[in-house]
Amino acid sequence: MNAKKISGIICILIGVALLAYGFYGRSEMAAARQKISEAKAPEILPSNPITDPIQRDITEGAKQHYYAQVDEYETPVMLLFIGGGVFLVLGVILLALGRSKPKK
Repeated sequence: MNAKKISGIICILIGVALLAYGFYGRSEMAAARQKISEAKAPEILPSNPITDPIQRDITEGAKQHYYAQVDEYETPVMLLFIGGGVFLVLGVILLALGRSKPKK
């Protein structure tokens, strides 16, 4: 095996690893968003027309804060997908260039 073939295989493996980690990160972000949307505020105050809007505002504010924390990971996950795709394409190109030429 020549160096181009070996480099191509390594690039493909790196690309697959980056894509797998990107899919894992995306699924974890979706699970976190699901947990945030299902979260409820503890019933500290009795339910009545005065305290219900206050509790709802507090709960929604906290949810927005946690959604913002989850959204911080969107750019790194997107970069994992882009990097994985670039490495895969580069690996395929290197493998194609590394093929041995038929002898006459």
